[in-house]
Parts: sequence; structure tokens; C-alpha cells
Amino acid sequence: MDQLKPPYTLILDELRKGKVIPFLGAGASLGNRAPNSTWEKGKSPHLPKGSELAEHLAKKTAFPRDANQSRSQPFPSTLISSADA
Repeated sequence: MDQLKPPYTLILDELRKGKVIPFLGAGASLGNRAPNSTWEKGKSPHLPKGSELAEHLAKKTAFPRDANQSRSQPFPSTLISSADA
């Protein structure tokens, strides 16, 4: 059975018109990354994972962390909860 090929020309035309928003999933930055490697700003040849970027930004801004907060969530849950209200 023939597989359908993505309509690259149509996608490119729509991108140029501003009618398509490219969306990359959470693992897009892991494409050329060696397994078990870590990211360090200015030293790593690859992009950071979401949790690494969140940790870097939290440290850089000295943002306070809740006791129950995960590394992948740099903002206190109370701040997020109040923003959703």
C-alpha cells in the first residue's frame, strides 16, 4: 500500500502566509542528544530538556521554590493557582 506523503509545498505556502503555526512536541530538543547527557549553558552542543531549562531559569532569577515543587516546574504552585483563578 502506498503511504501518503506530507504536503510540504502546501505547508510551506501556508507558513509564509501566517496561516500555519508550527508545533514541536516536548521531545523535539532531544533529536541530536546522546543518551544520558546533561545540558550546561554555553558548553553543551545540544538544547536543554524542559526540566534543565526550568532549573537554569529558576537559579538565574533566584525564584523561590515550593517544598513540593518538581524540578520541571520553576514557579511556585501557589502563583500558578492564583493565576488560573
